[in-house]
Formats: sequence, structure tokens, C-alpha cells
Amino acid sequence: MRTRTFWEEFKAEAFEKGIEEGVEKGIEKGIEKGIEKGKEEGLRESILHVCEARGLALDPKHIQILEGTHDRHRLLQWLEALVTAESVQEVFES
Repeated sequence: MRTRTFWEEFKAEAFEKGIEEGVEKGIEKGIEKGIEKGKEEGLRESILHVCEARGLALDPKHIQILEGTHDRHRLLQWLEALVTAESVQEVFES
């Protein structure tokens, strides 16, 4: 049985370490994406709750706009605007 040379051993360790680091980075990115998606979903739910509490009806067009928006800044703007808006159209169609 042949033993590995120093160089072969070095390359094997570097390869394994690279895979481990890549997996760790991938997991971290996945967690970050999940957190961002959760924040977006929480904002969407808050928007729906404010509309319901204020008696502002969302029609299918507005729900589609809401579900298709992934910009947290925009979602926050809508949430803030809905607190005082007189209609949903005023918020989503401006």
C-alpha cells in the first residue's frame, strides 16, 4: 500500500477544508435568506391586519401586488400609509 506524499496530503486537507467552508457559507446564506423572507411575510401579514382593523378591503388586484412585492422598504411604506389612508387604492395605486 502506497502512502500519500506530503503534497497529496496537503491538497486533500485543503480540499476538505474548502468544502467545509463552502458548506458553512451556504448554510449562513440560507439562514439569512430565510430571515429576510420571514420579515417580508411578517410585513405582509401586518398590512393585512391593519387593513382588516380599519375596514379597508383589499381586492384580488391589491393582494396580488402585495404578494409580488419583495422590497421591505416598500412594504414598510405601505404599512405606514395604511394607518391613515382613506382607501386601499390611495396606498397601492399611487
